[in-house]
Amino acid sequence: MQKSVTIGQFLYKNIYLLVIAAWLITISFVVDNYWSANASLKSVQKKIAGYIHEQESDIVSLATDSSVFRKIDSGNYEEDFLQNLSRKKYFVFFYRSAESQPQSLICWNTQKVLPLPSMISDKPTEGFVELDNGYYVWHRYESGKIKMLALIPVKWNYFISNDYLQNEFVIDKSLSVNYDITLDPANALIVKSKDGTGLFYLYEKSSSSINRNNIVAVLLKAVFHSAHLIIHPAFFNFYLAYTQMVDRFPCVDHFITQHKDPLVFHSCTDEFQAV
Repeated sequence: MQKSVTIGQFLYKNIYLLVIAAWLITISFVVDNYWSANASLKSVQKKIAGYIHEQESDIVSLATDSSVFRKIDSGNYEEDFLQNLSRKKYFVFFYRSAESQPQSLICWNTQKVLPLPSMISDKPTEGFVELDNGYYVWHRYESGKIKMLALIPVKWNYFISNDYLQNEFVIDKSLSVNYDITLDPANALIVKSKDGTGLFYLYEKSSSSINRNNIVAVLLKAVFHSAHLIIHPAFFNFYLAYTQMVDRFPCVDHFITQHKDPLVFHSCTDEFQAV
């Protein structure tokens, strides 16, 4: 009984893998460049501004709560109060003013950084500042003898970085690969506080260094390569089986070279017994 196998038939049985792989890599490109929250300078500006505005709203709630200042002034605060402060995404410092004496720090929720002395007493009462370990948006409020100063970390900027101290945006470390902070408005977008005050500018780094690869795109690309690895060995095995058959049955090679369709080959089981 004569059997025939063609590369066309082989491809027909496996071509769906290539089609699926092509669609996956196309979709991953679209997701990476158009649907990602980090795909454009405008979307990153919106993301960082939203984070800052959220913290500013919480700071206002804390600063307008008169009971907070009474607790700080009396030094009588419960564990729940301190735990609530420690859960904040921003850093807060409380100072007590005294006549003819330096203002003393009496309560805080971090050991990472300290405000500059000028931020405690000088004007203005809000702004953007670079401290020892990064960039911050800051606000200051006052009630009686107590002053509250809040620091919203935007981007870490260590003098010496290592595996544990990375110069990255607080809200999303992957942003640091493609974007950075500047005070130069050229080719940059301004980030404003909730009340509309300009804070700093964001710019996109050179396009040659752009490396987005959000998680959805990475997963799609991984599936694409998996499909490629599935079909690629199939072609290799097909070729290996064919060459082995030609070595064992020379009539196959002769038939292929003479046939009008060189991609067709027939088994020689009807002419030869397996050896």
